[in-house]
Amino acid sequence: MPESLDPGQEHLSRIRLPTESVAGDGWDYVRATHRPEIAGHRGYPQHLSPPCLQKPRFSRPVPIPGHAGRVLNLGRERTTAAVHKHGIGVFGAFIIGNDYESPAYYKKLSQFLTHSGIDSVQISILTPLPGTGLMEQMKKEDRLVYQDFPQDWDKYRFSYTVHEPQGVIANTIYAGDNFIKDRLYSFPRYQYRILKSLWNLGNMTSFYAAYKFNKALKKSWKSSHYFNKFPFNFSHMDA
Repeated sequence: MPESLDPGQEHLSRIRLPTESVAGDGWDYVRATHRPEIAGHRGYPQHLSPPCLQKPRFSRPVPIPGHAGRVLNLGRERTTAAVHKHGIGVFGAFIIGNDYESPAYYKKLSQFLTHSGIDSVQISILTPLPGTGLMEQMKKEDRLVYQDFPQDWDKYRFSYTVHEPQGVIANTIYAGDNFIKDRLYSFPRYQYRILKSLWNLGNMTSFYAAYKFNKALKKSWKSSHYFNKFPFNFSHMDA
């Protein structure tokens, strides 16, 4: 872990996201609060900032229990409601497998996804691809686990941990993936999300598409190589 990583600092990440309230081209820099246990810092890699923790200015601050003075500013209700208003379903793609993730982070992410209003959720595992800066970084740091090509290309399908993450082991990432998806697709959360989509969309065509997406994503998870190999829960993380 870099010496400059101070869990008590808050990172100002120069990430550009659309907002409703700024002049000019309709974009503005937003603050990104990382996982509370690492809380970001000015030297922390930008690509490790989870989208669900980015903080649009127009959203309402929400205190984080146990972290005095720190807030999450997600703006999820306003964002998804604006899209749902036009009968459009929201498809959210999220990546796990970043450095220093933890069971506490997976719990927080699963809670966000369940109540965010996102109609269909895709969870992928961080995968460095040829020609990307991430791949070059992993090569430079000698962190690639599978590099016997072309045979190992089979592992680069966004469901394998193909690099050595820092601060977390691959087994925890696979268990975290199962943890999140179990909460997305188990009773009664799954039924709650489906009924919420029906209510929010008010459009049977969009609702049916969202329902089919969920069904396909659930099937894909159950046929994954890690589904039966890793637990769906963490003993100290009852949800």
